[in-house]
Amino acid sequence: MAEPDDRAATERRRRAAEPDDPGDGAQIAQAAWDASRVLG
Repeated sequence: MAEPDDRAATERRRRAAEPDDPGDGAQIAQAAWDASRVLG
């Protein structure tokens, strides 16, 4: 059985393998924006 962390990593890889999903770019940009604000 996969650990929860492994399942999350698998989900990230699955999403990364679908670059033509129009939502991915926006999600990545939003995550980068959030991270830049947090790390400021």
